[in-house]
Amino acid sequence: IIVRNYSLVLLFSFILTFLYIKWIKAKSTNKKLLWGLCGSLFLACQTHLFGVLIGGLFFLLIILEALEKKENKFVIPILGYGIGVVTFFLQLFPLSNFYALAMQNSLSSKILSFDKVIFSLKSIWRGFIPIPMPILHFWNTNILDFNKYLHNIQPMLAILILGITIIYLMQFKEKKAFLFYFIGSYFYLLIIYITCYLPIRFYGFIFILFMLSAWIGFSLQKRRNEILLSFLLIIHVIATCVAYYFDMKYPFSAAKKTAQFINLLDTKKWIVVGYRDCLLYTSPSPRDL
Repeated sequence: IIVRNYSLVLLFSFILTFLYIKWIKAKSTNKKLLWGLCGSLFLACQTHLFGVLIGGLFFLLIILEALEKKENKFVIPILGYGIGVVTFFLQLFPLSNFYALAMQNSLSSKILSFDKVIFSLKSIWRGFIPIPMPILHFWNTNILDFNKYLHNIQPMLAILILGITIIYLMQFKEKKAFLFYFIGSYFYLLIIYITCYLPIRFYGFIFILFMLSAWIGFSLQKRRNEILLSFLLIIHVIATCVAYYFDMKYPFSAAKKTAQFINLLDTKKWIVVGYRDCLLYTSPSPRDL
């Protein structure tokens, strides 16, 4: 978990939210905050595509805030985000890095597809309510996957959740919170629609977008209604408990026991033969073979 790049997305999302709120509350120009936003935007772009998305949303809010304040020093964060985006795309090359995505898109090459719309909507439900099935192979499952009828109502529940969260954010005095979530949700769904293979750990970004939006909204409002947030956080704690229970009961990987077994065999003079496993959902590239 520590080395996963999307963990860093969450870290820099929190840092950006904290610095942005301090900046909009500041009565005078604070260069340290602007340079902090600049560095955080750059680093967020070096983590993951969703890091670029969240950084872009803060980039938009910074521009809007700067125009309202008639601030001419907002070029500092713009510089950080611009360089960050350029370096992000440069790291996608050589073209062989696109092989896995190309293989996946070949399976769903239609530009307009109702099935892909349904798939994208399901990700909202599975991101907000990530409680897995209480079974051994719980990973990438949802509590409503028990039968096809419950599975098929997930898109409708997703639309309901999207509507409730949008209405919830519209109550805030700080309308940029709603703008952050609305635009972020659109691009989130677009990414899921285009890729169509992201596992459940990426669906949580729609929940993160909502939490960041609520954080921004609460920042300038004394009166708070935290019932919805508390309910969602309890749901996520339950999901975590289910996952940790099965992870403790059944080891996620047998690599450690395998290494111990090999050491017991005294294999110093043996030839060990292995192969490089292929990516999940895709075929191995010619270079891997």
